[in-house]
Amino acid sequence: MSKLDTYVAERSKNNPEFAQIVEQENINLEVAVKVHDLRENMGLSQREFASLIGKPQ
Repeated sequence: MSKLDTYVAERSKNNPEFAQIVEQENINLEVAVKVHDLRENMGLSQREFASLIGKPQ
């Protein structure tokens, strides 16, 4: 277990809200990586992908 994992585990024991925040941030990171991979696999730039989905770059 890394120092970061140890820190998160210890702090989560004392603060359940912290554990929820860490979990949500892990989900956010996973989604961001999947969107990046999808965009790259489609051969699109950030600008092209944003335009395709109707969001700003």
